[in-house]
Amino acid sequence: MGNTRSPRPRFFLLTIYRRCKANAAPVSYAAGAACCCLISIRNLFVLLWSLRGMSLSQFSWPVRVYYEDTDSGGVVYYANYLKFMERARTERLRSLGFEQDSLRTEQGVLFTVHSVQVDFHKPAQFNDALEVSADIIEQKRASLLFDQKVCRQGESTVLCSGKIRIACVDARSFRPSPIPAIVLEALTDVR
Repeated sequence: MGNTRSPRPRFFLLTIYRRCKANAAPVSYAAGAACCCLISIRNLFVLLWSLRGMSLSQFSWPVRVYYEDTDSGGVVYYANYLKFMERARTERLRSLGFEQDSLRTEQGVLFTVHSVQVDFHKPAQFNDALEVSADIIEQKRASLLFDQKVCRQGESTVLCSGKIRIACVDARSFRPSPIPAIVLEALTDVR
């Protein structure tokens, strides 16, 4: 009789979450476009080494600059950067399984902007493909502080950056309210 033990597999299937440059879909290091790769153990260690130091709390959302987003000079009107940042924060929550309207009806809370500090570095122009980050850098009982950056896709030059504090408030009284445990748990799993 021969050896009945099956040989050890040399490869295994690993699903990793990373930025796919050929993909224009929303991407996130924590919950983005899934790329299935058949890799060897050696390549797994190479991959893990290359990801060292990457924060799992990073998130980015693609935005296209439309004509309506620009001013008479052909560049993005300053207030529209805040809209782009709002979309990225909303999509970050959505990627964790939370919808703003559901949080209001089921948890009785709203997330509102408490304060904004924005710096404008370089202008974005009509038809630019942008990437807007929404990284949580501070978490308190009833607020989150986001560090947000707007860059052209594929480039590291920051066009606009900001720190936005989001407060959790009671949906009826608009008074500060603790962030629901279910939301904190989801944020903690990602961070």
